Amino acid sequence: MKQNKKRKKAGFENSFVWYVFLLPTIAGMVLFMTYPVLESLRLSFFKSNGTIESWVGLRNYIRIFSSPVFWRTVYTTFYIGTFKLMLSIPIGFLVAYLINSLTYGKNAFKVLFFIPYITSVVAAGTIFLFVLHPGDGLLNTIIGLFGIANIEWLSHATSARWGTIFLTVWHWLGFVIIICMANLQTIPTELYEASKIDGATERQQFFYITIPKMSSCFSFLLVMGWISALKIFTE
Repeated sequence: MKQNKKRKKAGFENSFVWYVFLLPTIAGMVLFMTYPVLESLRLSFFKSNGTIESWVGLRNYIRIFSSPVFWRTVYTTFYIGTFKLMLSIPIGFLVAYLINSLTYGKNAFKVLFFIPYITSVVAAGTIFLFVLHPGDGLLNTIIGLFGIANIEWLSHATSARWGTIFLTVWHWLGFVIIICMANLQTIPTELYEASKIDGATERQQFFYITIPKMSSCFSFLLVMGWISALKIFTE
């Protein structure tokens, strides 16, 4: 009995120590994540100028959902997000597949493609502003060589959306490549060797081994891509 009590006491003390170490993380999550969400939810039922609040109930929600601007914003967000994923995941996977097939220089290419991802979104957006500038931007300079007049890329809804799509694809492509390469390197080489003995071509190996083994990776990228797409305000 005494030994059991001692073990329970020792177990409780060990658990208590671990909870003490977890306290800073838990406090940080409550302070910087949970509280802001709950406070935003509370404020959504008030009219506030930052100091004075007055209860309005569901009036803010009614105003938002009845606004055509809100629905245009939702459409634009899903439009950009959909094409971002449709372009970045296939392109990133193919680039990762080609890099993975190299004998030398894999790390150099990984770093080269990953640099845009760690670049500040504001800096990347500024670069694209120079590229799409309606006057002497890089894109207008290139098409001007073929006798095409300058186009105001950011003044039209469609071209502005596609400019944002290309920016997000360029910025996110490095992340897709790194994740795809990590998954490609987990595929057992024995599968390729066995299929080669059975007479499978490289094309058959690609479609019947590589693609199926990448399904979990594609699912992860879709989830992360939509999370990123729904926070696309900065771009």
